[in-house]
Amino acid sequence: MDITSVDKLLLAVVFLIPGFVAMKVYSVLTSSERLDASKALVDALAFSCLTYAAFSWAILWVREVQLAAFHPVWFGVFCVALLFIAPAIAAVALFAARRLRSVARWLPHPVGKPWDFVFSRREQAYVIVTLNSGRRIGGFYGGESFASSHPYEEQIFIETVWDIDDEQGFKEKHTRSRGMMISGANIETIEFIGLYDDDEQRQADAGNRERRVSTNGAKGVSTDQQGGRRVPAAEEHRPTSSAAGTQE
Repeated sequence: MDITSVDKLLLAVVFLIPGFVAMKVYSVLTSSERLDASKALVDALAFSCLTYAAFSWAILWVREVQLAAFHPVWFGVFCVALLFIAPAIAAVALFAARRLRSVARWLPHPVGKPWDFVFSRREQAYVIVTLNSGRRIGGFYGGESFASSHPYEEQIFIETVWDIDDEQGFKEKHTRSRGMMISGANIETIEFIGLYDDDEQRQADAGNRERRVSTNGAKGVSTDQQGGRRVPAAEEHRPTSSAAGTQE
C-alpha cells in the first residue's frame, strides 16, 4: 500500500484534523503566532487523541447502534461534529477556563502580554499616554479606537485627542483632529481613567445618571475629578463632526 492510498489518507484526516482545528481556534482566541503546520504534527496528534478520549462514550454508542449502516446521514453529521465542531468547542472551553482566577494557580493566563489583556476587554476609558520623550497626550479610547494585538507591532489609535495640563489634567480638545495613532515603541506608559467615579457608575448602570455640567473656563471639561485630574465632560466623548471635502 503506497503512501497516497485512500486508507492512509483517511487515517491522517481522522488523527490530525481535530488537533489542527483545536489548535487553530485556540491560536485565534489568544492572538498567538500563526500556526506552522510542519512543526505541529505531534501537538495535533495529541489534541486529536484527547478529543477522542473525551468523546469515547459517543463513539462507542455509534458503534453499538450501527449508526453508519442504518442512519448514514446522521453518521455523517456525527463525523463532522467530531472532527470539526467538538475540537473547536474544546478549544474555546480551555481558553475560557484558563482565564478564570481559580485556574490561574495551576495554569498560566492564556494571554501573554498586559497590552493584549487590557485592550482585549474593549472597555472605554480616558487615556494619558506618556511618550519616551516625556510628552504627554490625552485622549478618549472608545468604540472608534483600536489597539493592535500579538504578534503584530504594538500600536494604539485614539479617536479624540486632548492637550494635557500637568496640574489639572485634560485641558482642551483638538477640534479638527480625527484621532491619533501612536507606536508602542514610542510609549513609556499609558494611564487609563474611568469615564465615571464609583457613585456615577452605579447611577449609570441603574439608568438614573444626570448629565454633568462644565463650570470652568475650558469648554467641554467637567469639574468632576478622576484620581485628582480634571476629565472631559460626557458630551465630549465623540470626535467633532464636520463636512467632508470642505475647503476654505
